[in-house]
Amino acid sequence: MSEPQRPTVPADNRSHRKHQAILAVQEVTFCLTITCAFGYSSLGYIYRNRAFERAGNDSTYYFLRSAFRINDLLHIKSLSSVDPDSAARQFQFRWNQVGYDLLAIISVISVAALLLLLLRLASDSISYRKSLSRAAGLTAILAAPLCYLYFFQFFDAWRFEPLLFPAFTYLQNSASIVAIVEIFCVIIVLVLFRKHRMPLPLLIIFVIAHCLFWILAPWPAVSLFLWSMYAPYLFVAILTSSGIVWLLSAFDSRTSQPEMSVKTRAGKWTIGVAAAAALALCLLWFPPLSHSLSHPQNMDSLRIEFSRGPYVYTLTILGDGHVVLVAHQHDRHLPDRGPQEKIITREQMLQILESLDRANFLALEDRAFNWCFDTSTVGVSVSLDGKTKRVVSDIGCTDRKNGVQSKFVHAASEIDRIVGTDDLLACQYRPCRK
Repeated sequence: MSEPQRPTVPADNRSHRKHQAILAVQEVTFCLTITCAFGYSSLGYIYRNRAFERAGNDSTYYFLRSAFRINDLLHIKSLSSVDPDSAARQFQFRWNQVGYDLLAIISVISVAALLLLLLRLASDSISYRKSLSRAAGLTAILAAPLCYLYFFQFFDAWRFEPLLFPAFTYLQNSASIVAIVEIFCVIIVLVLFRKHRMPLPLLIIFVIAHCLFWILAPWPAVSLFLWSMYAPYLFVAILTSSGIVWLLSAFDSRTSQPEMSVKTRAGKWTIGVAAAAALALCLLWFPPLSHSLSHPQNMDSLRIEFSRGPYVYTLTILGDGHVVLVAHQHDRHLPDRGPQEKIITREQMLQILESLDRANFLALEDRAFNWCFDTSTVGVSVSLDGKTKRVVSDIGCTDRKNGVQSKFVHAASEIDRIVGTDDLLACQYRPCRK
């Protein structure tokens, strides 16, 4: 008995599937190229904002807050809230790097998925494939040099490291020049070959030379704290390989039949991945839910522990207004008069809680705060309605007045002012005023 013959697939169907697969790869690569360039530049901006003592904004804080969410989800040990008495002299654990890299990669891929959905929604137009090819070609050639020029202009004092081949260090001085030359070459090509296609051999030589140079060229090392991140290496690899993908799609468009049109639509998989990407971005970047401290259910359950360090004093404030100050003795020749006590009014208690609400106390992540060495610290712990929240901050690294960390330090100073800590401290060294 002879075996049944398998049905043959028509050549037109095979060619159609091939063009459809190439178009899908080009769409994905185009979206990833844009988001990788933006992601690498954003990481550099966040690092530069962290490196300088005078932070321009809270971008580093928000990035680290989201990264610690990933570490907590993976049960990766991180630096816990630092006791003001021991001060912030501890380094973060090496495995915290996992959260930093995963946050950057997940964010870039998620934004690329949303961008892909937008492309698929607009894919019913007749000139979609031609427009996509032109946009993908410009992005593949210009993304790497423009990203590099961004670093070179704003971060020229940074430490540069070759990605793959350390022997090619001589490329460091020529990378910015090559970037400018490539941009001018693209402009010239667009003018000369506006109506005619560029010769394929010349196009192949140009794209391959572009990819080889930028994979060998040294890029700025992006790091947080002591360790360089690995996510930028992946971003650079995608930026450079996108030129090869576009070259393959350009070769396919020249060899395919002119009347063959391939359309891609936003199918169930595209919509599902985009929805998952949007959910991931919301879970990672949205601030945590918080409620107001100034409207407690049970005021008697309130307990505030306030301390300045290292080894200065500790305040304990109870819901009934009872305040106890314990000062740490620094001079053994001065008499120790023990804890000092006073009573504050309910209005003063509400002022303290409102001050903490203005700093968004319950949503703060102190592990993402900036820290210095040999500076004072402040810590606030609030227990209310069966829940406890503790935040510790360095005082010497908050030059930005409207920053998240500065608002918390200002709220801590308000507690001192409302309670009248200066008068309680004075009682340690002389009789208290009646």
